[in-house]
Amino acid sequence: MESSPLARAGGRKASVISQRLVSGRITSLTWGFGPKTLAAMNLDGSLVMVRPSGRRVVELSGRSVRFSAKSRRLFTYDHYHLWVWSGSTYSLINETDFSDSIVSAEWCPDGNRIAVSLSDGGVEILDGESLSVVSSAIIESPDHVVIAWSDRETLITSYREGGIAAWDTTDSYLEKVAHSTVGHKGGSLTGIDRLGDGIVTSGTDGTLQIWDAKLESQNVFESPKGFGFESVSACIYRGQQYLVSPDEDGNFHVFSQNEMRLVSTIKAEIDANYGSNLAGFSPDMTRFAAISSNRQRALIWTAERLIADATYTSSSQYRNAKVVLVGDSGVGKSGLAFPLSGRMFEPTESTHGRQVWSSGRKEVRLSGGRKEIREVLLWDLAGQPGYRLFHRLSLRDVTIALVVFDSRNESDPFRGVMYWARALDEATSSQGGAVKLLVSARNDRGGVKVSEQRIKDFLEKGGFSGYFETSAKTADGIAELQSAVERLVSWSKLPVIVAPNVFVEIREFLIRQKELGILLTSESELRSAFEATSRGTVDRQIFHTCLQRLEAAGLVSRASIGSVWLLQPELLDNYAAWLSQAARLEPDGLGAISESRALSGDYRHDALAKTADERLMLLTAIQEVVGRGLAIRVDTEKGQILVFPSELRADLPDYPGRYNREISFAFSGPVSAIYAAITVRLVNSFTYGHDYSLYRNAALFRASSGDAVYGFAAHHTNLDDDSEGAFVVFFGGGASRERKLNFMRYIDYQLQQMAIEGSIVRNRLYVCCDEQVPESAVHKRRQNGERTVLCPICGVHQAMDDLVLESQLADKETVAMSQQALGEQERQQRLIIMPARESASQFDAFICYNTVDRPMVNRFRSLLRDNGILAWQDIQNLSPGDQPTAAIERMLDEVPVALVIFGPNSMGPWQEQEYYVVLQRAVKRREGKLPLRLIPVLLPGAPDVEELPGFARNFVVLDIRTQGFEDHAIQPLIKQVLDARRS
Repeated sequence: MESSPLARAGGRKASVISQRLVSGRITSLTWGFGPKTLAAMNLDGSLVMVRPSGRRVVELSGRSVRFSAKSRRLFTYDHYHLWVWSGSTYSLINETDFSDSIVSAEWCPDGNRIAVSLSDGGVEILDGESLSVVSSAIIESPDHVVIAWSDRETLITSYREGGIAAWDTTDSYLEKVAHSTVGHKGGSLTGIDRLGDGIVTSGTDGTLQIWDAKLESQNVFESPKGFGFESVSACIYRGQQYLVSPDEDGNFHVFSQNEMRLVSTIKAEIDANYGSNLAGFSPDMTRFAAISSNRQRALIWTAERLIADATYTSSSQYRNAKVVLVGDSGVGKSGLAFPLSGRMFEPTESTHGRQVWSSGRKEVRLSGGRKEIREVLLWDLAGQPGYRLFHRLSLRDVTIALVVFDSRNESDPFRGVMYWARALDEATSSQGGAVKLLVSARNDRGGVKVSEQRIKDFLEKGGFSGYFETSAKTADGIAELQSAVERLVSWSKLPVIVAPNVFVEIREFLIRQKELGILLTSESELRSAFEATSRGTVDRQIFHTCLQRLEAAGLVSRASIGSVWLLQPELLDNYAAWLSQAARLEPDGLGAISESRALSGDYRHDALAKTADERLMLLTAIQEVVGRGLAIRVDTEKGQILVFPSELRADLPDYPGRYNREISFAFSGPVSAIYAAITVRLVNSFTYGHDYSLYRNAALFRASSGDAVYGFAAHHTNLDDDSEGAFVVFFGGGASRERKLNFMRYIDYQLQQMAIEGSIVRNRLYVCCDEQVPESAVHKRRQNGERTVLCPICGVHQAMDDLVLESQLADKETVAMSQQALGEQERQQRLIIMPARESASQFDAFICYNTVDRPMVNRFRSLLRDNGILAWQDIQNLSPGDQPTAAIERMLDEVPVALVIFGPNSMGPWQEQEYYVVLQRAVKRREGKLPLRLIPVLLPGAPDVEELPGFARNFVVLDIRTQGFEDHAIQPLIKQVLDARRS
């Protein structure tokens, strides 16, 4: 019998033990019932268990396996099926199927339940023996939901916008008990593990984040190589907490949580193209295991060798305090920003979008000779109602908020103050709340001043920590306000970012470039400029990752064409405002402007000095308004037009008399912006987007067959105040109860994401004789045990129902509609820039194929193009006189992805030559830190994965043999291509 790697891994001589476990391909690696048992699932469904005494092979089913030492059971699963097995006899206990594919599954610590996440965003808790569903929920996550148990009752999952959420699993419907969207900004969460009383998460943004039990972010570790992290495993070794995480380039990084630093980086031959490449630390924290790059071997380290003998790597600590200036338009925020950021006062007009300034930076010496950089960033956010929905995204990690008002305003001095107070409380609730200061600006002006008692009342009502009277023009009160901000920043409570020294240097350089007023520049030019000011060259991936971090923070933005960066992204807000205004000023009142006119800049705006910069800004601005949900891109006989729902001027005729009003949603939040965003998403959904009419106050959608009508109307509580209002949902024709409920659930689901949390009030509307039955009358009849509502005019009875409760229960169809709408917005963004990218020969993928399969490949390429993906194909993209081999090699040096296509015919001789060139280029580019991602694609009629060439079996394959040439079939590929494009 072959000696076990676990028997030999205890020695100090070998830093890593490599042991072949299977002859096929390891699909899952984990620790078994004991701390010394390593278990691997083979591609054929067999389970190989390795102990110090030897190995055992058991024939099971599935591709992934999880063990529960508590219940002495294990389960296996593949795409749509899950099996539970006895841990003593390995006999089948039970099995179940799922309609959507399984993303991941984990045992509850008590061994009695199993959590399963599905590709549609659903999470189900199953009984560990009967496999019946005992609890479930739909999770708002942009990608596949990652799950882990923090204790026997609480499940941790990935959440929207790279965030994280905790769920109570004791009821039939999972209840969200905590969440945070201050997470892996600009990326996706990829792994979760327990760490003491808290947890640690990894992300594609190249960070590890430490969270406490309340899901408040504590510390952030940056990837020293700049690559995204694939997963994470935590351990406690000799009383110290350590984190180990592999990145996309096959490196292991070891971090010390106690010392707050990177311990070491280990180059290991692990499979970096496959997410589940870790078994992680053994239950007794003495060993660490991962899958080798050929997926036939396990690589095993002892914790002692992995951690104790490591050499510490130089790194820096960084904290930043985010201070925001908010308030209604025209109250003096931008004027106040000048002296607060150390600049001379200048008279300003109303700010469009946002401005970001550095308001102070200092270096603090810590124990052990370490240093920490502390910086205050001042954000000036536009006050116009149209920006409120997007600026709430900028409030999530705020430390101190300066809520500005004009005390000399005679009509309504506190207008907007309570909106911003509530928006700040909601956005910062997961981090313990922000400190809010009420600031009166422009006190140098004459006029009526608000009484002290009214100010005192507002301080108490809004939860403000102080009040300051200021004048940016005369500098009155500025020093006192600055002193208060410095005093109120609790640096010890802010997350610590631990990064290599070069990360901090690059960040400071990029901030300086912003402050110099540089607008657009290429990444290579930026990197060269940094190298000219530093001590030498810098790794391309590290520099690129630093730019991505600043982009996630909203400080820079990538332009739509080429590797060009916009260092003043607030200009995009200006262009979006100018476009919106141009649509509003159109004489027909339709709130639309042609895309060709928008591209040519034929509307009132402040033109840029450089023509090339202007063209790029105009193109990126169109992308911006479509991506934000401000405008709908509509195809007409005269070409594409951009419709802005918030700028329409025509009212819906015959409303409300002609329609049946059924439910109202009263809420706080930017009413007009939320109305526009939900309207855009409904138009972009496959369910309601085929036939619609838009008006100033309402949106109407018609069924594909029959006369059913679905709509909602926006009402403002106060016409002069856009921060409070209600949506009334109404129907007409023969709308079925099922479709009504689907429409109401969709409106409710969107409001839960966009309105201020906790502000939504739902009311069932009973209407008869064109009059609404008073809510008080409905409430009294319900209290008296009545089951009907009585019309006060005609006396007709209407049955009461639970429509309000049912509308709150988002189902899979609701979530699917939301995902479809967002996906369509992103597709339209890609289509906008496709002509410009094609003119610049900026392709997303190279197609390697057998020419005999060309008709099918042409169809596949067209499908990619319809989804905004440009694929280079020889017959389509070679120009007369081109030398094919040179053109192919040139393209393989530029594209981020190579698609190796397998169709009904075997690989032809020309394709064989091409794919060898592809492999060589992939190796060369990997060495140069410009990876070329290889993705095998199986078209209808292609052979099974096991029959593919050896290289193809080592990659994740896109298999559309069953689904055929359908949009939904290639969505996983589109995501991979876009991820590669961004990196």
